[in-house]
Formats: sequence, C-alpha cells, structure tokens
Amino acid sequence: MGVKLCYSLLLSRTFGSANPGEPRFNSFSYELHVYFSELTVQLISIVGLAAAIATILSYCKIPTIVGFIIAGLCIGPYGFEVVKNFPGIDIINEIGLSLLMFTVGLEFAYEKIRYLSKSLLGLGLGMIVSVIAFVTILGLAIGLGSWQYCVMVGMILSLSSSAIVLKLLQQDRELETPHGNASVGILLAQDVVFAPMIMLIPFLFSDAGPTAAASKVGSHHDLSSLLIFLSCCLLLYLLTRYALGRLFWLVLKTRNQELFFFVLLFLFGVIAFGTKALIGSLSLGAFIAGLCFANSPLAKQALSDILPLRDTFLALLFTSVGMLVDLSFFKENLANILATTFIILVSKPLIVYVIGRCLHYSHAICLTVGLLTFQVGEFSIVLIKELWRRQHFAEPDMQFFLCITVLTMALTPFVRKLSPQIIKLSGFLEHIKFPSLLSSTQSSYAEDLHQQLDDHTLIVGYGVAGQQLGNVLQSLDIAYVACELNYSAVMKAQKHQRPVIFGDAQRAEILHIAGIETARCIVITIPSIQTAANIINAARTIKPYIPVIVRVEYERGMSALKHFPAIELVVAEHESTLQVLSKTLQSYAIDQKTIISHIVRLKTSLQDAAGASLAGAIPDILPFVSKDHLMHLTIPAQAFAIGQSIHELKLNQLADVKVLAIQKKLSPPALPSGDDVLAAGDTLYFHSSNTSFARIKTYLIGGPSDQASS
Repeated sequence: MGVKLCYSLLLSRTFGSANPGEPRFNSFSYELHVYFSELTVQLISIVGLAAAIATILSYCKIPTIVGFIIAGLCIGPYGFEVVKNFPGIDIINEIGLSLLMFTVGLEFAYEKIRYLSKSLLGLGLGMIVSVIAFVTILGLAIGLGSWQYCVMVGMILSLSSSAIVLKLLQQDRELETPHGNASVGILLAQDVVFAPMIMLIPFLFSDAGPTAAASKVGSHHDLSSLLIFLSCCLLLYLLTRYALGRLFWLVLKTRNQELFFFVLLFLFGVIAFGTKALIGSLSLGAFIAGLCFANSPLAKQALSDILPLRDTFLALLFTSVGMLVDLSFFKENLANILATTFIILVSKPLIVYVIGRCLHYSHAICLTVGLLTFQVGEFSIVLIKELWRRQHFAEPDMQFFLCITVLTMALTPFVRKLSPQIIKLSGFLEHIKFPSLLSSTQSSYAEDLHQQLDDHTLIVGYGVAGQQLGNVLQSLDIAYVACELNYSAVMKAQKHQRPVIFGDAQRAEILHIAGIETARCIVITIPSIQTAANIINAARTIKPYIPVIVRVEYERGMSALKHFPAIELVVAEHESTLQVLSKTLQSYAIDQKTIISHIVRLKTSLQDAAGASLAGAIPDILPFVSKDHLMHLTIPAQAFAIGQSIHELKLNQLADVKVLAIQKKLSPPALPSGDDVLAAGDTLYFHSSNTSFARIKTYLIGGPSDQASS
C-alpha cells in the first residue's frame, strides 16, 4: 500500500493527474510512465530495506549474503508484502550473475582454463552426471515420479551457486588455491551444461504441450547457431590477440576514464548478449568476455571499474531469491524440506569426494570443494521456473524446490566456516584407498628419487616462487624435491630433469615419498593458509622439529600459523611495503644508511604488530642494501672484540658504518642490540664502504690503533 501511494504521488507530481481519464500525455505514454515509476519506487524500496535488514543482521554475525536472502523473505510478496511484484527482476538477476562471471573471467587467462581441465572435465562433469544418476535411481526407488521427472529433479539438484561460491572465494582471496581452482572448474562445467539442460526439456517430456512444440530446440537452427557461436569464439580470440589492445590504446589516449568504462561495458554487452542469442547462456558469454580481457594489461583496471556495478546487482540477486519463497508453504512442509536438504548436504559432498579422490585430489581439498558446492544454485531456479511454465511442475513442486534452493544457499556460508572441523572429524576417510592417477613410470620415478634424497629442501608448490627457489638451490648443488598438484607442470618439470613429483603434501604418504625424514627444511609457497597449516601438521607428525618456511600473502593469514614452533613466515604484503618504501626514498637520492634504518624500523613495527618473531628479519632486509656496501665479518678466536658488547665497542656511534645484524652460533641473524656480547664465531653484518670496513675490521680483531681511531 505504501509503495503504491509513493508512486501515485510521484506520478501526480511529475506527470500531472494520475487519473487515467485525464492524462497529460496520451494513454501509451501514461502507461509507460506508470510502469517505470512503479519500477523505480519498488527498486528504491528493495535497495533501502535490504540494506537496512542486512546491516542489522551483520551485527548478529550473519553473513551479508544470507542477510540479503532473509531481507528478500521479509519484504517479498510472501513476507510483509512491502513489494508484491517487481517487474524486470529476472533481467536484473541475470545481469548480476553475468557481471560476476565477467569478473571471474578477468582473473583467468586462457592457460588457466587448460590448467582447470581436470577439475572441469573430471570433477565438474563427473559430479553432474553422478548427481543426476543418484537422484534418478533414488527417485524411482521411492516412487517420486516418472524417470523423466526424476532426471529433471537430478538436473536441478546437480547445479551449484556460482554467485555464492565465487563470492566467498573472492572474498577470502582463495580463487588461486587448489580448492578454489577445483571449485571454479566445477562451476564452469555447470555453466557449460546449463543450456543443454534447458534444451533437453522438450525431448524428455513427450507431452510437452504447445509451448514446447513450438520450440526450435534440436532443430537445424540450433546447429547453425552452435556453428556460428564457435566461429565467433575464434573471431574473438583473433580480435583479442591482435586488435583489442590497439582499440583501448586509442581510448586511453583521450585520458577519459569514463570513456574507457563505457567501451568496456559495450564490449561486455555485445559478447555476453551475443552468446545468449546463439546458445542461450548469458553467463557463459560474460565469462568469455572476461577471458578476452584477461591477458590484457588493462585487466586490473577493468576489474576495479566493474566491481561496484557487480556487487550492486548481486545484492539484488540474493534479495530477489528470498522474495520467491512462500513462507506459509515452508512452514507446512518444514520436515520434508529439512530432510531433503540434509540428504543434499551429505550426498553431494560425498559424490565430489569420491570423484576427487579418484582424480588424486587430497582428502582436505575434496571435502572443502564438496562442502563449498553442495548448495542448489540460481541456475536451478531458472530450470524450476521453466518446468513450471511448461506445466511439468505443479505449484507445490515449484515452491518445494525453491525452498530447498534458498535454504541451501543460505546455509553455505555457515557450512563453509565449519568445513575445517568437518575435515578433522572425517579424517578416517583419508585412509581409504582410491585408484591413483600415478602411472607406473611416475611411481618408479618417485621411488628412484626417494633413494637419492638426503639433507635436502622440500618445496611445496612448483609455481614461480618454487621454480626460482629450485633453480638457485640447484646452482648451489643443494638437493631439493618439489611437490606439485598440476600434473602437466610436473610432467614438464620431469622432462627437464627437475626433481618434482605429483602429489598433495597434506598426505603423509606423499611426504614420505618426498623424503621428509631426511629433509633439512620445508618451504611452502602455495597461497592457501589452511592448506599450509595442514601440511605443517602432517609434516610435524612425522618429523616434529623440522624447520618450516611459509610464504603468506597477507598479514591476516599469520594468525593461523604463528602458533607453530620453528616456523618462519615471509609475508608478501610486508615485503611489497618495504620495496615501495625503498624505491620511494631512492627516488629522492637519500643515502643508503638512512634508507636501511627506516626499513629496519618499519620491518620491526610490522612484525611487532603482527605478533611475529623478529628472528630471520635481517635476511629479508638484505635485498634492500646495495651489494657494493654490504660487508660481513666473522669474529676469529683471540680477537680484541671477544667478551665486549656492541655498546662497549661503540659500534652504534660510528658515523660511516651501520651494524645491520648479528648472527650467533647455531642461531639465525637477528637485529643487533647494544647489550649483545661478541664471541668467537659470531658474524656481524655491516653497511659500509670498503675503506671504512677495513678500519673497523682492524679495530675488532687487533684493537684500537691510530688508524682505527681516526
């Protein structure tokens, strides 16, 4: 009532009388104004109330996604009826999902799609086929309906929510983790098969009715559309490779940021809606559009420009999903809805787990991916509505599956938070033997490598960081072995005679193959904090005191790891901050000694704020020091400095020499203190010129002299 009153007042203020008999414009214009005024007022109502409800729920520690769904339940036609009907919501939802897929495509180069082939073809298609088969068999066994009906129910339940899963992965910055890659592969497989699922409806139901009879699905038109689509993909690839960069260069030369955004939006619309016209999938077209920009140097700018628009539409999408549910039906059928939801929560992760273990994913990754993709997604809502429109679903059927969809989507963030505990409780599953993808050649290679390992470095993750570390170790004749889950990368490395094995270092048997018993240390370069913690636990179970070096992307990830003893954390966020500081001060021609003092101070404050140990901080500072001025001295036996502190030797008062670090026997380099007493075998690191270093060396070894004192 309030909404109608608002847009009636808006009409009378803007267009004159709201009486259809006395319009200021003609009848068509008046109806058009009524439509858009109602749309505008309802959109404002939805945005305002959804924001208010989601904000209140956020203070109750309820995730924002769930808050928007609950907001839709409250303000929708089955709730408090604030908004009874929202014309055009389907289009808004489809645009929101497409913008999400576009941003995902922006973060994936063509090579990444090839890298995801195992999860896309294996996990993704395997999960879809297995869920459909399981639901069909179970449905026929309990008398759910005809086999066609059971197959369609299986299709509905096999699709997960790209919007929620990708949002959670991007929010936690876990798209690049092993479980993130596997989840994205599953979602991409579901996006690809969604259009064929829609096309299958008329073939599954012989009594499809006049609507389906008029369908062009399966006709010559569809085959020609598919051929045109494939041709357009080839054309897009050529345009992306040879023309897109030049086009945006012409736009950027105008120095008009708004123009860049509108050209980006235009190309996104052309590619996405062109794909929808050809094969019926707007989201797949949006993903392809994102891929077109992924290899461009403008990808990051495009991503930052599109994110606000994406988040706005996604909020409307989650709100509209909640508006679909009839609360009275939900209450009346609560027991059946909860029972079905429980079956989905158990069966879908179990199916993903079995397939994943057969594909040689680890126990933790399989369960994480299964629990992340267990929900029924937004594409399922489209299938439900299509089946209802074609009269293959009755109204109660539609509401039942809508309730399940909304409930599983709302539960996803909570299940996601509980997944580490679920993984620990289900640890017994890890001991079950599944078929291995390791060929006999691969197995013999690992066994031969295991016999050669001794006092080596174990590298987990053979990406850029792992490869560069391996190259340096090899140049120094230091043995190493790397564990990697990208099978093609492993084969490529072994072809070049690199000691790399395929396997997940979270598993004890892989650590045994990598020779953890004789390894000197473990270096973990993968971005997932939880995976790193699992690897450390597995390694310390076998070798309790093995030193571990972990690369951490962000400071917030340190809290999950700093409780482990004998662990060194390299925080990429800290190192980039230090590099920025160093480069900035160098641009002002500030002397090296001042730059180093500021870097030491900043390094100390960053690690103090993070609650980390300062041990090992000095080696991270050394890259900022000019090699021409980096000196070190190991105190020999019977030197003058033995038994004296740095303060007593007045090393902190030298004008042209900076003491960077002190390294005691069997200890890593540490920041120097005035109370540090020197002993034979201690090493001091200096920032100094050759002349000054020669004087200080003479002083520390032989004692004061006229030359040294000068």
